[in-house]
Amino acid sequence: MRLTPFASKGNATVEGNWRRDHADNVALTFSGERFEGGIILHRRLCPDIAKTSFEDVQAASQQAFAEWHGKQHQSEAEKLATYLLWANTVPAEGTLTHPATYMSKNHMINIWSWDNAFSAIGLAGIDPELAFSQFAAIYEWQDNSGLLPDFVHDVGASFAFTKPPVHGWAISHILETYRGSFTSDQLVYLREKMERQLSYWLTHTRANPQELPSYFHGNDSGWDNASFFDHGGPVIGPDLPTFLCLTAKCIAQLHRKAEAPEVASKFDQISTDLRDLMIKQLWNGKTFEFRKSAQPELILPDTSLAQFMPLLLGSDLPREIAEKLLERFNSLGFLTEWGPATEHPQSTYYEADGYWRGPIWAPTTLLIFDGLCQQGEIRLAHELAKRFMRTCEASGMAENFDALTGDGLRDKAFAWTSAVYLRFQDVLSKAQLTPA
Repeated sequence: MRLTPFASKGNATVEGNWRRDHADNVALTFSGERFEGGIILHRRLCPDIAKTSFEDVQAASQQAFAEWHGKQHQSEAEKLATYLLWANTVPAEGTLTHPATYMSKNHMINIWSWDNAFSAIGLAGIDPELAFSQFAAIYEWQDNSGLLPDFVHDVGASFAFTKPPVHGWAISHILETYRGSFTSDQLVYLREKMERQLSYWLTHTRANPQELPSYFHGNDSGWDNASFFDHGGPVIGPDLPTFLCLTAKCIAQLHRKAEAPEVASKFDQISTDLRDLMIKQLWNGKTFEFRKSAQPELILPDTSLAQFMPLLLGSDLPREIAEKLLERFNSLGFLTEWGPATEHPQSTYYEADGYWRGPIWAPTTLLIFDGLCQQGEIRLAHELAKRFMRTCEASGMAENFDALTGDGLRDKAFAWTSAVYLRFQDVLSKAQLTPA
């Protein structure tokens, strides 16, 4: 991109120290008693700029935002969350085939292939077409094997890593919550993409059907530096087969919708087989373990929140296992005053600003919330949602939060945090309207 400053009132001055073939300490200074101007980003020639006042530009922007979300009254936190989803959205351009909601316009300026699913959940109640675009912007880059890129932006995509297959869970969540969000053609598109995605994980991340699929690297899991990757990878854990079970169930649901019950049964069986294999190989009577593919006898740390992902399976998870997982979640104190810590606060691996080794994250909070709901723990799920919402209201829509203080960490204007806040607000507002 090229950058051109302009000033319609006042002055715009660019200064720097020329170093033979480049400049350093470059400074752009706007000055004057009353300044109006800005910065234009462009790929080629700078376009002509209409001489419009700041007040007119601001009013037009406010009107466009209001028309997009369509609400008369919003709290400050709701307005911030809604605004960030709107403001972090960029148009289809370059290699972006659909409008995409980037995580942020501060630092995290990509659309990642699991972040997109959470953003879509937050957008589904406001703009279903934009919600679909979040999936399509990633799925359009799907490899023939079914592998998804790590991220996409307007100049390319990266396949150095991938991300966990939460898309089946997310699409089912949207279809259940916001009925009619996607057209019939869009559902066919999503089903076909998910079938290839499922095939990738079942074919290319395990040696044979008697083994569970694995993450090659922490970045593939989304929990980049989690404690269960302390000894490297590839790692087998309970979250990946859980997500794949839910993907297969979603595919089956969509085949039934298309009146193809025999095909649906095939995918139901895939889900059942994966669940049984996960229980057989990872359940130790107390929790689900993490293991290295090459060293199955090495038991990895069991202090991560990821061990509770099988709660998402609802009634497909045997009740006695679900009860023990719920007891463990409650007794170990993962749920702090501010939300669920990604690493147990008393763990030796816990770090206050340790990325996936302690801080509270929006996506894992929503996953745990839904897991609790699937197990009938509605009161606890709603309490978790309330705590996370209070955290956002106190510290903004940050990338993640200190689990013990609630302070916002890293990037302070994150889309999936905003999306989860809006989802919780929707759930809790509807709960208040439902008679006890």
